[in-house]
Amino acid sequence: MGDVSCVVCAPLVAEVRARGLAPEMLVDGLGLEVDELENLRGRIPWDAFTLFARRASELLGGADQVEQVAALSAAESVPRVIRKLLPRLGSAKPLYLVGARWWGPWVFRGTRATCEELADGRLREVIEILPQYRACPEFFQGLRGVLRAMPRLFGQPEAVVEMRQDGRRGEFVISAPPARRHRKRWWHRQRSVSATLEELEELGFRQEQLRESLQLTRAVTGRLANKSRRLETLGTLGRELARQRDPRELAEAVVGLLAERLRVGGLRLSRCEGETLFPLAETGATAGPPSETLALEAAGRSVGALALWGLEGEDSADDAALLCEVTPWLGVALANARAGEEVAQLTRLVEDEIDDWRRVEECLKQVLEGDSLHQLQLQEAEEPDPQRSAFGPSETVLLVEADDASRRMGRRLLEAHGHRVFEAASAPEALALCERKSDPIDLLVTDASAPSFGPDATRDAMKLRPELRAVVMLRLREH
Repeated sequence: MGDVSCVVCAPLVAEVRARGLAPEMLVDGLGLEVDELENLRGRIPWDAFTLFARRASELLGGADQVEQVAALSAAESVPRVIRKLLPRLGSAKPLYLVGARWWGPWVFRGTRATCEELADGRLREVIEILPQYRACPEFFQGLRGVLRAMPRLFGQPEAVVEMRQDGRRGEFVISAPPARRHRKRWWHRQRSVSATLEELEELGFRQEQLRESLQLTRAVTGRLANKSRRLETLGTLGRELARQRDPRELAEAVVGLLAERLRVGGLRLSRCEGETLFPLAETGATAGPPSETLALEAAGRSVGALALWGLEGEDSADDAALLCEVTPWLGVALANARAGEEVAQLTRLVEDEIDDWRRVEECLKQVLEGDSLHQLQLQEAEEPDPQRSAFGPSETVLLVEADDASRRMGRRLLEAHGHRVFEAASAPEALALCERKSDPIDLLVTDASAPSFGPDATRDAMKLRPELRAVVMLRLREH
């Protein structure tokens, strides 16, 4: 990746400030802040650097001013470790060689450089911008100022630097000042220079290792932060899923939580009813088709869907990972809430059914004990004998009821009082029982509003069974 150390940006920002100009003009539209350029340990992309350098040149009055600023700040751009080793060198030539080999490419990662010594003792340094990056004439102009100022680190005058550049490739011929005289022997100086170069090479290698370790540490830290964020969201969601029971309240809580944690434009949580989705809760901009729809399942069947609008950007991978962990639990919670709602409805129905049969039990008790007799005379017949208005404790009852659950509950209640019970779910079945002369039937119990056994069927039953002393017609609550 091509980027540039802010070591070369900070002096230009400082010069703009010193001239009373607004440094914000240097970063306008680049997606950077001024304090990022002033951070000596920071780096900016190569394309941003080219625009920054062009604006700095325009604000300061031309490329020559950029070169002058670079020359004045050259000493500060050299690492402190190298500055400590410089007194052991006799001239600036080794520094040019080492700088072209590793220091320059580290500061400007989008470039490559070579440096060689010519036959006349001068140095020839060639620097190229890699093909995938933009040309930058200001880069070469500033680099010339740095090359000129290198001998100042030794207390020597500036070097003479001849430059030819076309915006992408620069060739510099450097005439460095002669080496200072040393009282020590030549061989000792040569050994000292070699040792210094070896130390510089080792420092460069270690610096590269530290840089790679730092990048790896930052990547691991970012992954851990994302994982921690997902786990914290799952914990919060789990508490909401455990607390909510109503499907609509559950949906509103989940949608609100995900809207805070995900970088999306809109969310909608729907419940599945057969093949149709019914929205439970939504938030944000949900117009038009969603960017993505996630199916929610529980026990192998579809229970709903989570639709998202605007799931994109550099953090979309983290959001997608969070959704992969959330959707299975969300499907189970939605199914549980739906099941809880159905159980509550069934409980209410059962309680209503029990109340109905309690009323039936009370009416039958009054009839069978003889306290009150409710008869429905559905045919022209003689009045029943008052002496036969009471029944014994163990009579035979024909129970006609189309609903299976109601019929079973009625039978249990009658048998609990010691009565023999025949069941019929319809009029033909009840009349068939009445035709069987071998089975006595004392009492007929049915629902007056039931379509399965109407007045005509009652008359037919009484014709088949004249011994039916009473017909109890009860109107049960309709569901």
